[in-house]
Amino acid sequence: MRPPASPPISRSTPGAGAPEFSRPVRVNELSPEGLTLSQKADGPERTALARRFGVAAVGKMSFEAQIRPAGDGWRVSGVARARVTQPCVVTLEDIAQEIEEPFSRLFLPGVEPAGIGDIAPDETEDPPEPLGTRLDPAEMASEAVALAIDPYPRAPGARFDGVGEEAPEGEPGEGETRKPFSALAALRERLERDEDK
Repeated sequence: MRPPASPPISRSTPGAGAPEFSRPVRVNELSPEGLTLSQKADGPERTALARRFGVAAVGKMSFEAQIRPAGDGWRVSGVARARVTQPCVVTLEDIAQEIEEPFSRLFLPGVEPAGIGDIAPDETEDPPEPLGTRLDPAEMASEAVALAIDPYPRAPGARFDGVGEEAPEGEPGEGETRKPFSALAALRERLERDEDK
């Protein structure tokens, strides 16, 4: 009797370079309709993610994702949810941040990996990525959470003495939005200026 086929999703195998939270899906075992999945990180995975994110703790980490055909490739879209704890930049008191971050990535065969120079600051969607033999929505969720973590966490009512209502240098003010790709573009422009000197 022929043994039953293994499911396309699996847990990561610990080893050098393995993502902290990984649920790889084998592309060649996906059905034409794709796949819907929901997964949670366990205790050791959350501890490893806290080290990666540079926070005191990751209290929870999960995602819901859909893998659907898109042209010759696949689109992975979903929502990442996490609770991270890190010290307030004013009082050093540990505070928690609840994160719910959508993500959507397109993977196509034959495309080259995009570099910083290929990403415009005002792009609303990331460029397509090379399609390999596996897709890892857990790692994509981890990357989405990493970008959503507040780099200047502040406890309610906490203020910097002597600076009034102004935010510390480099911190976005009230109502401003952090734009990671804009920051990358600005860094690229600064490096280009330094090279021209």
